[in-house]
Amino acid sequence: MKANLGKILRLNPDGSVPADNPFAAEGGVTAQIWSLGHRNILGLAFDGTGRLWNQEMGPKGGDEVNLVTAKANYGYPIVSNGDHYDGRDIPDHPTRPEFTAPKLWWNPSVSPAGLVWYGGDAYPGWKNSLLMGALSGEGLIRMAIDGDTLHKSDRWDFGARIREVEVRARVGGILLERNFDEGSRVEAGTLLFHIDPATYEAQVALAKAQVLQAQAQLGQAKRSEARARQLAQSGAMAGRKRFYNART
Repeated sequence: MKANLGKILRLNPDGSVPADNPFAAEGGVTAQIWSLGHRNILGLAFDGTGRLWNQEMGPKGGDEVNLVTAKANYGYPIVSNGDHYDGRDIPDHPTRPEFTAPKLWWNPSVSPAGLVWYGGDAYPGWKNSLLMGALSGEGLIRMAIDGDTLHKSDRWDFGARIREVEVRARVGGILLERNFDEGSRVEAGTLLFHIDPATYEAQVALAKAQVLQAQAQLGQAKRSEARARQLAQSGAMAGRKRFYNART
């Protein structure tokens, strides 16, 4: 409670601490804390009623979405629906009911990314939903809100890591940021794609085709880079050989 790691903080726009924060009376960093027991939050979104939701990456499995409430402890690292990367067990949430359990979780991991609330009418059946990008899951996930309950409703495979999801109010559509081949020595690509409400099913297929094309282009660039590196190494070895022959 004396550090902000694994916490959601609540501050006023000027950086001061709201008087009604759950730990405001304790002062210091503790006064800033709104909730705790989080692992690796990559997305926050308010729904239409002003409630805060978050998603976070679990360890090995156990990615989760939480309904965030004041003073709640979500249990990490004491509990998780995933395990340690080395295979050691972490007790699941039901074993420790004193901690607030996630509304949804995933095993195996989907590696959640951007999170946004959708409250429009343009997409049939989507009103009052959370939309979440998936990195290792390479797709878009829709979760329907029903009171305090969250349902896994739809999942679309894009064949690429969905880094961010945004609602474009002016055009009534969804904007996705897609990353591919992250971590490559060749610069990774970023593609923006707007999903039109009238044709989004067809556009998912089109987006996947575009990603495959981009990945093929990136693969060609990587092969060219490897060939150039191989030629440079061969040239250097030949130069050293000529140098030693000249000396002898």
